[in-house]
Amino acid sequence: MQTLPVRSGLLLVAALAVAACGGTSTPTVPPVTLPSIAIPSIAIPSFAIPSIALPSFALPSGLGGSFAIPSFNTNADPALAAMFPQTIGGQPVTSVQTYSYAEFLALLASGDPTTAQAIESTLTSAGVDPTTLTFGTADATVNQDNLHISAVHTPGVDATRILNVFPQLQQVSNPGASPPTVEQANIGGKSVAKVTDSTGSITYAYTKNDVLWTFGASDDTEAATVLQALP
Repeated sequence: MQTLPVRSGLLLVAALAVAACGGTSTPTVPPVTLPSIAIPSIAIPSFAIPSIALPSFALPSGLGGSFAIPSFNTNADPALAAMFPQTIGGQPVTSVQTYSYAEFLALLASGDPTTAQAIESTLTSAGVDPTTLTFGTADATVNQDNLHISAVHTPGVDATRILNVFPQLQQVSNPGASPPTVEQANIGGKSVAKVTDSTGSITYAYTKNDVLWTFGASDDTEAATVLQALP
């Protein structure tokens, strides 16, 4: 059984991870392992995604998967938790957890207020309220591959706004990162963005209304199985 590495497509979380933990390996907010929103997708309306730079670190638990965050509420958004499918490809989806991004942003602000302010300003300029932002993570097994699925909830706001500020968030989180390639594709009957980093790792990003889904998969066929199970 293979565990696929997940490259973050959710740069606001990546920015927090890098700034709070000082590196690009699996981040911990002592002793937290932050998920890599695998930037975690639904029909993406037609919009241009510019060439963007994504951080290249792998987060084994996705933004996501099973990980413990002491002192943080792991059921911060029950509505988002309920959006995760119960099964994918006939296999159960497990370890569903949701978090308030404001809690992480507050933690970052206590140690690095400049970076925290930069993230908050970028989100606010895009019309996303950081104080209402939540994210969730879960694990699934598809074709014997362990996948990590992430979701970002932007209540009342089109989740594509997160995608649109990826370049700015990248400048905050990892200015020296090489830009990935981004292409639009129709997979499993859904319009998605495929983000390929310099190592060849692919993150599938799919938005629907106010939720951004991201995950890694071994190929488009495997990705289609995941996408067909998402709302």
